[in-house]
Amino acid sequence: MVRSVLPRIRPRLFAIGAEARLYRFRWRGRDCVLKYRPPKTYRHPELDHRLRLERTQTEVRMLSRLPNLGIKTPSLYANLGVAIIMERVRRRGRANPVKVLETLHTHDIVHGDYTPRNFLGEYLIDFGLSSFDASLQKKAEDLLVATHAFGPWFFDRYSITKVKDAAVQVLKLGKYRKGFRWLDYLRRN
Repeated sequence: MVRSVLPRIRPRLFAIGAEARLYRFRWRGRDCVLKYRPPKTYRHPELDHRLRLERTQTEVRMLSRLPNLGIKTPSLYANLGVAIIMERVRRRGRANPVKVLETLHTHDIVHGDYTPRNFLGEYLIDFGLSSFDASLQKKAEDLLVATHAFGPWFFDRYSITKVKDAAVQVLKLGKYRKGFRWLDYLRRN
């Protein structure tokens, strides 16, 4: 698939994730990454194609909008359906993950997989599970995923009170399966 899309380049596979394969190459004088979502044989072909296309289009929307909010993301160079070409970023600088998540939530954006591995230095990446969602429950779940991944300090520094209160309610109602440890932590503080 990769060679059929870009026949004159020699992409080199450098990372495989659960949903995508990442290839690096030079294109039009730039260091680039091709993010390709290959078919999953265990899913029905039509459903699989729709999911891959939706997740890629979600990523395109986020890569296009987030820089306007002051959040650094790789530049998008091309949308190829179930693949995208974007800037190859280097691990430089360091983002404040709490401020980035607060900015996302202030603009009704939920990342869906907000973890340290989705930061490359100051760049936020991997938006396949992101959505535009104003619901407190989705933001609370996003906050809980981040707290689970980064540690309890993350919850302490997050400043949007409504979302924090909703996160506590989500934990109390048992709607977050990893939440039992954080509920004990929250009760102590």
